[in-house]
Amino acid sequence: MLVFAAAVIVMGPALGMAYSELLPYATPGLSRSAQASLLTGWLGDRWSRRHMMVIFFVGIGASMIAVGLVRTPLQLGAALLSIGLFASIYHPVGTAMIVSYADSSGARWG
Repeated sequence: MLVFAAAVIVMGPALGMAYSELLPYATPGLSRSAQASLLTGWLGDRWSRRHMMVIFFVGIGASMIAVGLVRTPLQLGAALLSIGLFASIYHPVGTAMIVSYADSSGARWG
């Protein structure tokens, strides 16, 4: 999600817009990513972490393809919103999956 701020430098001329005009289209995706993580974490615990990760990979892949095919700023905003919603799955579900398979969750130093 944060790479959009750098990618907009190249996307601006392609869409005929300035950098400052394109940045607001990233806001819904960023805010929905944070908000939806509560729901996706809950779904991962109640339903299936593996299935949620499959949804993440398929959804994020399709969303990235959609960003590559946009022609208007509105389409860009919708594609970035989609990325934000699918990205909300990764941290609460993926991290919990990784930690659940660890033998110890930390290391002693010293």
